[in-house]
Amino acid sequence: MGDTKIKIGRLSVFWFFSLIILSGCLLGFLFYLALPHLHIGSWYLFAEPPRKAIKILSQRFPDVYVQSVDNNIYACSSTNQCIQVDEPQQEVESRSCGSPDSIAPIAPGKIIDSLTYRSCGPDGYADVHIIILEDGSIWKWVTGWSSFGMELEIPAYSLCGALLGAAVGFVVYKIKHRRIE
Repeated sequence: MGDTKIKIGRLSVFWFFSLIILSGCLLGFLFYLALPHLHIGSWYLFAEPPRKAIKILSQRFPDVYVQSVDNNIYACSSTNQCIQVDEPQQEVESRSCGSPDSIAPIAPGKIIDSLTYRSCGPDGYADVHIIILEDGSIWKWVTGWSSFGMELEIPAYSLCGALLGAAVGFVVYKIKHRRIE
């Protein structure tokens, strides 16, 4: 049996890479659209009041107001400082832009109280999840979406997808080309 070589035309290689690169662009764009719903991130320790927290009373940026086991009220901030106050400040009304996503990462312990809300801005939103764990510590997780910079992000994700598609296409081409030779 003779050695048979299959010739791959330049035109078919061009169309192969074009298809792979366009597919990569499309996947990059779809990843950009799905990104706000992927819930990337994790909980972080927000604060630890001097006495064990048992209930979230309210939240007014940047403070979270909690009630402790001895019925004291603390205003806790992300600097891990909790100051005892007489009463919690009420939340500031914000314009409605939908309900927050109820899905969050697995909590770092047993939750005894929680607060979830959506904070709206002029060009996006942030879904904020605040929890109190059984040990009284306060944890927070924030995710969101913003259209700020969108005109740069969409081409960037598409370009990354195209480059990844080109790399995968090159590897596939080389593997198939080796089998032919």
